[in-house]
Amino acid sequence: MYDYLLLSIDLESMAGQSKSPNQLTDDPLVRLVTPYQLTLGMEVLESENGRSMSRMKANRRIAKTLDDPRPDPLALMGFIDQGLSQSLQGMIAPGIGLSTFDLRIGLSSAAAMGDKLTLTAETVMVGNASATVTGTLTNSANDIVGVSTGLFRLGSYPGGAPADHNLAGTFDPQDMPGPMTRSLGLSGAANSPQITAGNRAILGWESGNIVHGGVVAAALMAACQGRVADGKNSNGQQLESIDIRYLRPAIGSRDLLTSSHFEREGNAASFVRATCFHGPDKPLATAIATFVR
Repeated sequence: MYDYLLLSIDLESMAGQSKSPNQLTDDPLVRLVTPYQLTLGMEVLESENGRSMSRMKANRRIAKTLDDPRPDPLALMGFIDQGLSQSLQGMIAPGIGLSTFDLRIGLSSAAAMGDKLTLTAETVMVGNASATVTGTLTNSANDIVGVSTGLFRLGSYPGGAPADHNLAGTFDPQDMPGPMTRSLGLSGAANSPQITAGNRAILGWESGNIVHGGVVAAALMAACQGRVADGKNSNGQQLESIDIRYLRPAIGSRDLLTSSHFEREGNAASFVRATCFHGPDKPLATAIATFVR
């Protein structure tokens, strides 16, 4: 749900360098880098004039398993969320807060992700309080892996906390062993996974201790996938689309819980709804996912 922008920086290289926070933020063109971006190993190749290109290569932190180095599809949620927001660089004034209202992602079951993914994003509309961005995700063979649309809120920092530049660049993910589920801290039942509090690697806004929206989306996606895997008629169906609505910020100091249920389970297609929350009375985000055979 919550993210902030940066200009063209190789995050993998930066994480291994001993730069002070001031060195990372003295350049007015550079905005804060999120810990979760560093966890993903995401880099921004270009970002100007309402268009951006971002890249994510396979690495152990986002691997499916310790024996399978391919990126876990759960990593796509954060890569797309953050990558879409990059196209707003230069389209909004410096210091303008940014968060995600909703995220819509369609995935192709015909294209393999491979070991390198590129997201090309374009800002298509900027209003007084929101901006709409579209994106195309491709693999190293330039096959389309997914398409996406994001609606971003303008003018407010996540949770209301102002930017604290002293927190920039102090997180180093290099010793994280992976795989993706461990990087996220996912545990519990497959159809209602949870993320234990206190994992700095998943933060998207350090100033307010706010979990990155891509992590919330990944938890929701995992819950939907787990529900289908347990289904009587839907087992074996593939995720084709997921639509996420963000309602409130997820706080890093509290456990992140999920629940899921079928809206319809069929042989050809199934629809699953999932909710993410700290407590059952106040949902943080919801998702509706479509699975097909």
